Amino acid sequence: MKITYDPEADAAYLYLKDSIEAGEVMKTECCYPQGLESTVAINADFNAKGTLLGLEILGASECLPEAVLAEAHRLDQ
Repeated sequence: MKITYDPEADAAYLYLKDSIEAGEVMKTECCYPQGLESTVAINADFNAKGTLLGLEILGASECLPEAVLAEAHRLDQ
């Protein structure tokens, strides 16, 4: 699993496969975790078969452990 993090946007992406090809995401479902609705949104990306490809986490610093963000590939470097 690969994780990227953009600290300027405070957005992380958890890839559940090595790479996601352009056009592979066919459906995105958004959820707002209870108690964090105003600061965190999670977008789940699915392919045409309904397989979960990855998760985008907006407001990542509010809900992901610091150790996870520290190990993520930073998009600002």
